[in-house]
Amino acid sequence: CMMCIQDGDVQGVKVCLAKLKGLPGHGRDPTFIAYRLIMLAFTGGAAHDINEEVSSLPAATLADPAVRLALAYHQAVATCSYTQLAVLISASPYLTRKLATFFTPHLFETVYPLLLRSYRPTLPLAYLTSLYSSLRVQKPLSDFLNDVNAVHASPTAIDTKASLEGYLAAMKKRNTRKDFTGVE
Repeated sequence: CMMCIQDGDVQGVKVCLAKLKGLPGHGRDPTFIAYRLIMLAFTGGAAHDINEEVSSLPAATLADPAVRLALAYHQAVATCSYTQLAVLISASPYLTRKLATFFTPHLFETVYPLLLRSYRPTLPLAYLTSLYSSLRVQKPLSDFLNDVNAVHASPTAIDTKASLEGYLAAMKKRNTRKDFTGVE
C-alpha cells in the first residue's frame, strides 16, 4: 500500500487496503485503518461505512494517533472545513499527506463554485490563492482559473457572477461527472 501511495496510484491503494482488511492481523494495523478511513472520507464513503469501521475498533486503536488524525480528516471533509483540512494536511506524516493530496484537486474543484456563491460581488484572489496552496494542489492556480473560465474583476479579485457562469459552462463542456475516486 505504501508503494502505491508513493507512486500516486489511487486504484492500487484501494485494492491493497481492501485486501489487507480481509487479512487477520494486517487489516487491524492502525496505520492501514487510518489510510482506509482517509480513503472513505475523500471518496464519499457512506456514513454507515465509516461508522461500521469505527464501531468495530477497540479503544486502543481509536486512541492511536494515526486513526485520530484520519477521523479528524473525515470531520473536516464532512463539515466542509477546508481551512481545517489544510491544517491537517500540513501537520500530517509524509504518506498520510501524500494520500490526502491525491484528492485535493477534485476537492478544490468542488469548493470553487461554493466560494463563488458565497462571495459577492468579488472573491479576493489572495484568499483563493491561500486556500489553493494550503490544500497542496500541484497544478498552478492560474491554470485552474483558466480551465474554469474565471473572470477577473480586478488584478486582486474574481468577478463571482461571471466566473460562476464560466465555471458552469466549462463543466458542461467537459461533460464529466465529478467524483472523488481520483479518476474522472
